Amino acid sequence: MEFHTLNVDVNPGEPLNLYFLGDFHEGNANSNKTALKQAVEMIKKSSETSQTYWICMGDTIDAIINSQDKRFNPSEIDKRYTLHDLKNLPKLQVDTIVKMLEPIKKQCACCLIGNHEEEYIKRHSFDIYDYFASNFPFTFKMGYVGILRIAMKTPSRGATSYDIAINHGDTSSGTTPGAPINKMHQITRWYDVNATVMAHTHRLKVDRQQIIKLNRLGTDLIDTHKLWGMTGCFLNTYQKGTRNYFEHKGAAASDIGMLHLQLKLSQHKSIWETFAVMNPIYLV
Repeated sequence: MEFHTLNVDVNPGEPLNLYFLGDFHEGNANSNKTALKQAVEMIKKSSETSQTYWICMGDTIDAIINSQDKRFNPSEIDKRYTLHDLKNLPKLQVDTIVKMLEPIKKQCACCLIGNHEEEYIKRHSFDIYDYFASNFPFTFKMGYVGILRIAMKTPSRGATSYDIAINHGDTSSGTTPGAPINKMHQITRWYDVNATVMAHTHRLKVDRQQIIKLNRLGTDLIDTHKLWGMTGCFLNTYQKGTRNYFEHKGAAASDIGMLHLQLKLSQHKSIWETFAVMNPIYLV
């Protein structure tokens, strides 16, 4: 497990925007590049008007090329790659996705490793996760699970922090609509954080629970909340002429999109507190 602190200077009332995107699965025939381009453009525009960062949630590439892997299926490989590309396919996939993310390169705060990269590294000598992260000089390698602290310093109000547990994720134990979010609650119940974000299940969901506590000075009660979110993905399912690993499981169609978390230092009963809003962003 890793942890990292992102230090930012903020002005009270001004938004700090965080985007969580992952599960690109570049190299898969159903990888949705149109939606990813939309996400990149949104983050780029946000960074032009407010402080903006994004967190890479893992599974950036498909990297399923080993015939011993039960998911290996030549028909799932993007037709842009040829048979001769198999000798270094994961590297080519990383190069493709890095080029797409170039416009928001400097806004990447940290990146997770996904199970697809992790499984490839186990079977090969090439550290594809390290290679991906090396293209983002301002980012931090968080591993599979970690806690990201957003340390916000203000000109006149001192400093405060907001903790986010991030986890590439684990497979849910069912196909019902509530199974993914229940799985996230289960595997993150030990974290004492403000928000939890998970990927992997290709579902885009947000959960909110009100929390009653004292304000930072201990002078009054404050209504606040904890947040749980799932990031969705950029991999289509049930597309004509192609086959997806999720389809034979009877899973619902993937949610294409990302999470947006906005933090803002606002005044509450004469005390400055951090308030957060998390929203799903569905893309096509």
